[in-house]
Amino acid sequence: MDKTKIYRYIKSFASSRYKKSSNDEEIWQDFTLNYKANEKNIADTLAPCDKKFIIEIGCGCGDFAKIFLENNDNCLYLAMDVYRGGIINSIKKVKNIDIKSNIVKFHNEDGRIFIDNLDEKIKADSIFILFPDPWPKRKHNERRIINRDYVLHLLSRIKEHGKIVIATDDFEYQEHIFATLSSLSDSIEFCALKEDEILAKFPYYKRTKYHDKAVKAGRSSIFFIANLKL
Repeated sequence: MDKTKIYRYIKSFASSRYKKSSNDEEIWQDFTLNYKANEKNIADTLAPCDKKFIIEIGCGCGDFAKIFLENNDNCLYLAMDVYRGGIINSIKKVKNIDIKSNIVKFHNEDGRIFIDNLDEKIKADSIFILFPDPWPKRKHNERRIINRDYVLHLLSRIKEHGKIVIATDDFEYQEHIFATLSSLSDSIEFCALKEDEILAKFPYYKRTKYHDKAVKAGRSSIFFIANLKL
């Protein structure tokens, strides 16, 4: 991408408040000094080694990051969330686990722009977008992060055998995502998995806070897995 032409994305997230804890400032300083991602430290980490590169757009409170890091090895995990509270809670989770030979970095602004600014030679093995805001009101549909143009763009940022994983519990958004991926059938292959099928692909998966909230509310989730046709 020509880095002088940064996309002007429509804001895909709402305002949020969080309940502060006594050590939040300490954790935020830790983020700034040790966990904050930038283009250089991502490129430098991937350059000399064979680590897999995993991106999570909208990491929430870090549930999936924790699950992934505990059950995988030799990865650079880039977790992105616009909410300060989400980053703080995510760091609290990963600080308390053995992340093996993994490296984890966090980004606290719009992850779409950060990905755009990475060197085009840097490709991800997997990109996870789990339970993004469905923007259910029709007048807000354009704010959805999943749309045809952006899926195509993300597919250009994954490796040959890489994949994009999207999950949602919102029925109308499920239909929207299915239609979006179907419209790209000349370029991609994809499957739509129900909750009881996801463990076949990701045996380590455990429900996140948002997934659990959906289950308690009686909503069924669908996991879409897309990859380029080879």
